[in-house]
Amino acid sequence: MSYNGTVTCSHCYHRGHNISGCPDLKKALEVYKQKLAKYKKENPDCPDYEIGTIPWAIRRKMDLTWEQVKAAEVFLTKERKNKNRQCTYCYEGGHNRRTCKHLNRHLDLLVKAQVAYNEKIAKSLTAAGYGVGALVQQRGERWNSKQGIYVDYNDIGVVTGFNLNYCIIEFLRSKYQYQPTIAAHIGGENSRLMPHFNDEVKKRLAIGRGWSSRASHIILTRSHTPVPPHPLVDKQLRKSLKKDLKEFDFTSVKAWFHRLEGIVEVPNEDR
Repeated sequence: MSYNGTVTCSHCYHRGHNISGCPDLKKALEVYKQKLAKYKKENPDCPDYEIGTIPWAIRRKMDLTWEQVKAAEVFLTKERKNKNRQCTYCYEGGHNRRTCKHLNRHLDLLVKAQVAYNEKIAKSLTAAGYGVGALVQQRGERWNSKQGIYVDYNDIGVVTGFNLNYCIIEFLRSKYQYQPTIAAHIGGENSRLMPHFNDEVKKRLAIGRGWSSRASHIILTRSHTPVPPHPLVDKQLRKSLKKDLKEFDFTSVKAWFHRLEGIVEVPNEDR
């Protein structure tokens, strides 16, 4: 790789690919295979030579060039390595995690589930009365630095926006959702609130039960403005989910999918 981050081939010195993806060597490999097949056909009793052990006399008879021999060494050695490679996601051989068909299939499903989950969270917030303009009352206690003690407060404010950055993997792993994603202006200050849903809303919209049951606030006046789902970009979402799955394998991820009922349809092979 060059200093500017662009891959440079060590064979042809062109940018954009490495030696294992060199188009010149790929062409040379095809010629090598043709010459080898022709020689074996003409000499059926010849030993089955390995790439690096073909005598020079035989190479001359086959009319092999150094580039064709190099191509065979690069690509056929790579094929042997790939056969012995084991995926860290499904633990099958012949591929790695990056090209694992099981991981890519699960990522496709999780992307759909994340989009659907965000939509359900937005609907749940709307059903609960949250929305821009909703009037809320927050009670609690805060530290008073002048008095040196905690004092009770009872403030009223208004919901101003949302940052619905919930993760489908946390939902599937039964983790509690603690993100204070509701923006509100309360008591003259900007605050973040954790949404509170009753059991009926949780069950009807299939958002799970991993939510705080104790509300730090109450809604005084409901908003009738629908809450929009969090905007998602599929490419960025897929990249983020793939990063989150680094610590997990096929068996553990598949075991989560029974919790997707009511959010997205799970293929039979993953049930």
